[in-house]
Amino acid sequence: MEHQPMECSYSNNPLMSQKKPNSLLTSEAKNDQQPILRPESDIPSQYIWPDHEKPCFDAPELEVPTIDMTVLSSGDPLAISKAAELVNEVCKKHGLFTVSNHGVDSGLLRRAVEHMNFFFGLKVSDKKKAKGEISYGYENSIASRFSSKLPWVESLAFRYCPDVQDIVVDYLVNVFGEDMRQFGRVYQEYCEAMEKLSLRIMELIGISLGLEQAYLRDFFQENDSILRMNYYRPCKNPDLTFGVGPHSDTPCLTILHQDMVGGLQVLTDEKWHSVTPIPGTLIVNIGDTFMALSNGIYKSCLHRAVVNNQTVRKSLVFFLSPKMDKPVIVKIHSVSFTISDCWEPDGRGVVWNKKNSSFRSNSTSIPTKLLEMDPREQGDQVEASRRLLEAEERLRAEEAALRDKERELTMLRTRKERVLGLIQAGETLVDAFLELEEGGYDQVDFDHDQNASIMEAIAFIALDLMNLNPGPDNNPGEFAGV
Repeated sequence: MEHQPMECSYSNNPLMSQKKPNSLLTSEAKNDQQPILRPESDIPSQYIWPDHEKPCFDAPELEVPTIDMTVLSSGDPLAISKAAELVNEVCKKHGLFTVSNHGVDSGLLRRAVEHMNFFFGLKVSDKKKAKGEISYGYENSIASRFSSKLPWVESLAFRYCPDVQDIVVDYLVNVFGEDMRQFGRVYQEYCEAMEKLSLRIMELIGISLGLEQAYLRDFFQENDSILRMNYYRPCKNPDLTFGVGPHSDTPCLTILHQDMVGGLQVLTDEKWHSVTPIPGTLIVNIGDTFMALSNGIYKSCLHRAVVNNQTVRKSLVFFLSPKMDKPVIVKIHSVSFTISDCWEPDGRGVVWNKKNSSFRSNSTSIPTKLLEMDPREQGDQVEASRRLLEAEERLRAEEAALRDKERELTMLRTRKERVLGLIQAGETLVDAFLELEEGGYDQVDFDHDQNASIMEAIAFIALDLMNLNPGPDNNPGEFAGV
């Protein structure tokens, strides 16, 4: 996907000074540092981007909503609903928002950034011990994907699975030795905290899609995720290259923690916008796999990173993905597939056509039944299903209200009957006393039925006055005092 950049300049950027930056590496490491990433040297041609794709340093600021994560535990349905609406709106537009009060320890966040200096200050030969497969290891997790327009960044990426104990620690110790155990412990703890947060974010995203709060959290409970550390060194010609060029993330969800240097840009409304770091917040964006899982309702975030000629920029990126063998059920077609079916054979991308929001028709991995319905029609059906669920909920509420009205009417009818009964009992007593008054007690001879009626009337009135009169559900006193 090609995007024409805005007219922009970098002369007024405070990080674009003409001062010659100092290298952060130790003297030992300097002797072994790759010349292509030296800030004082001209950059090689394979790092230079075409003129029409070069960076923009005066991009307008992106208005990003900040979601207070304590809302999920607030018990306030209205507040949760408003937060979900914000997530729904922004994920349909560009797929990025920030979270505050996220529960991740600030000391852990600080240590995670600081420890990056240690690793990226090692000799290149030492760092290359972590050379690995695509998506994991040192540097080649990004750079080896390209033959030109290379990104001006060093990276270290490793796998995280919650069901494999100390997976991060063991990886780093196996590659670099026991000296890296404490280093590994920091990022093991960091991954555990990010996974916990990502599942809470998935609860909110699920609510925003009209799902039950636990639905996506449970879906991603067993995950196979990645942590990547990005180290953007100062560049002598930042106007010629990118830290990372325009891309969207392949996994489902990304949580970005960065220092305060800045450099992230997001494409929306056909223009690049800057995202300024906000202390205490983390950036969240939707990835390609979740865009596919939502059938294009939510958009994966197209973003890039610019560099500067003065200050190192550091970021940590946690990528959440379910396990590759995780089954996905498509209710519209009564078919299922796994997450791995959504990925290209080389693992580098999702089998998803962003241009028309559909799985690519030339893919053999995705069941053909998924391609029988126009994706927009599928999206319409999802929206229609949500509207139907909302209508059914309103109907249930109206039925409940009607039942309450009927019960209230029954209560009023019962009260009316009791009032009439009291009147009748009172009339019986009045007649009896009138006879006594007219003829005297010795001359009045009540028969058995009259005696029973009088006693019943006296008992009825007495019970009612004592609040012991049973209601229709054998609830004493429910309609007393009438």
